[in-house]
Amino acid sequence: MKGPNLSAWALTHQQMVLYLMLVLTVAGVLSYFSLGRAEDPDFTFKVMAVRTLWPGADAQEVEHELTERLEKKLQGTPWVETLRSASKPGESMIFVVLKDYTPKTEVPEAWRQVRKKLDDIRHTLPSGVQGPFPNEEFGDVQIHIFALTGDGFDLAALRRYADQIAIDLKRVPDVKSVELIGVQDEKIYLEASPVRLASLGITPAQIGLALQQQNVVMPGGFVETASDRVWLRVTGSFDSVERIRDTDLWVRQRPRLAARDG
Repeated sequence: MKGPNLSAWALTHQQMVLYLMLVLTVAGVLSYFSLGRAEDPDFTFKVMAVRTLWPGADAQEVEHELTERLEKKLQGTPWVETLRSASKPGESMIFVVLKDYTPKTEVPEAWRQVRKKLDDIRHTLPSGVQGPFPNEEFGDVQIHIFALTGDGFDLAALRRYADQIAIDLKRVPDVKSVELIGVQDEKIYLEASPVRLASLGITPAQIGLALQQQNVVMPGGFVETASDRVWLRVTGSFDSVERIRDTDLWVRQRPRLAARDG
């Protein structure tokens, strides 16, 4: 079977062929300028992880008292397609998956609705439950990792410099977030001689309570003048380890006990 002769048709319809060539050329040029050329294409991660902790509870209790109740509350959230969950002793994990065709502009609103529903049910969860903690940024990847070191600087000083660097980096255009890795919370350890505490009749817990009471922030009121209002501040709060070491404590109505005596 002999097919159509396209060459002969083109010779007899030159105007049509010229028109098609012009249309295809213009369409190609417009398509070229509208092509995505980003090195890292932008995409929206449409999954949120909801983590809830219940120390001491077994897997069955977590499943019935946390996971099932949270899933029932989250059902019907706009644009939510599926809820995937996993329960283990002391922890519940729920993955909220949005539909693939969810518009990018609707994703923040969907996460807001999820957080709102979690806040509504939070006060009805059993006593001792920690959370729920929603996280929609766990799918982010780290582009650059920098290490901060400094000879002669302690961890507290390095942390302060790292915080300042993170603030400066957040001001860089197109930087979404900056996360500090390996950061340790600052702690102050109280060490006392057991013999000394026994001779004074006090316990380490009483020393800790006395320090907390000494460091409490209380309003001092204010004084009204004819032209201004002067606020009164109560001094004595701890701003350094040396301040704690030199503090006189009042323990169990005993005479003042210097923290350095321990």
